[in-house]
Amino acid sequence: MRLTAWQTDPVPAIPLPAEAIVWHGGKPWIYIQTSHKTFQRQALSGYRQSAKTWWIRTGLDRENRIVVSGSQILLSAELRSQVPEEDDDD
Repeated sequence: MRLTAWQTDPVPAIPLPAEAIVWHGGKPWIYIQTSHKTFQRQALSGYRQSAKTWWIRTGLDRENRIVVSGSQILLSAELRSQVPEEDDDD
């Protein structure tokens, strides 16, 4: 089988490894480093995904420092603070 395709008006995109993506509430998110020790979770929109790479078209700048390893740990730490302590009888 032969397939011929044409691409017109290429859209610039920033490639991200699939490991950088975390899922929460049915949406894909990434973490951006905002200072030496702080990170901000940002929802993704305007993307295309393949098996190993996500191509982000909107919402990011090439200057953003994106967490590509350990994103799930950051999400767990963020959500842990929202869970009430079981032994808190006050």
